[in-house]
Amino acid sequence: MADDRNREGAPKSREEMEKIAAAAAHPVRMVLLNLLGTRPGSGAAELAEWSGEPIGRVRKQLRILVDDGLIGVERQENRRGVAKRYYSLVRSFSFTAEDEEELSAREVRHINLSILRLLFSATTEALAEGSLSARPDYVLGNTPGEVDARGWRELADLHLELLERTQEIVASSRARLEASGEAPAIRFTSGVLFFESPPLDKDPDV
Repeated sequence: MADDRNREGAPKSREEMEKIAAAAAHPVRMVLLNLLGTRPGSGAAELAEWSGEPIGRVRKQLRILVDDGLIGVERQENRRGVAKRYYSLVRSFSFTAEDEEELSAREVRHINLSILRLLFSATTEALAEGSLSARPDYVLGNTPGEVDARGWRELADLHLELLERTQEIVASSRARLEASGEAPAIRFTSGVLFFESPPLDKDPDV
C-alpha cells in the first residue's frame, strides 16, 4: 500500500487516522468521499441526488467531514441570503506502515477498501465518459513480478517518490491556476498501488 504524508510532511497523528478510519467505516461518509473524489466542487443538493440520501443527512455528514479535515469548502455562493457551499477532498487517502501500526486490523481493512473504491469509482466514470484514454499521453499499466528484498525496498521507495512528486506538482499547478485564472483545469486521477501478491501454488496436485 502506498505512503502518504500530511501537508507538513510528517506522519499523520493517531487522531487524524481515527477520523479517516471512522469515515471509511461509515456508509454515508464513504459514499460522499467517493463522489467528491470524482466530482470535486459539488454541493449538498447534488451529492444528495447522486447518493440517494436525504439532503439533511448529507449536510450533517458533510459538516463532520469538514470538521475532521477530510474535505474542505472549495467555494461559497450566497443567494437570497442562503449560503451554498461546494466541497472537495483536501487529502489523498493512503498510509505508511508506521501509520497502520496505530490502527486495528479492521480499521486498516476499511481504509484499504475505501482507497480502492475511490480509484475504482474514478476509473469507472472516466471509462464511461470516454476521458480515460482521451489524452495521447495517458498512462495505464500493470506490472506483476518477483524481486528480492533489496528490489522490494527500491520499488517501495520509487512508488513513494511518485506519490510525493505528484502532490508537489498538484500544489504548484494550483498556485499557477489561482494566479492566472486559467480555466478549465485538467481533472485527473493518479493511483499508486504497490503490494505483495499471494504466493503461487507450486504443487499442481494441490
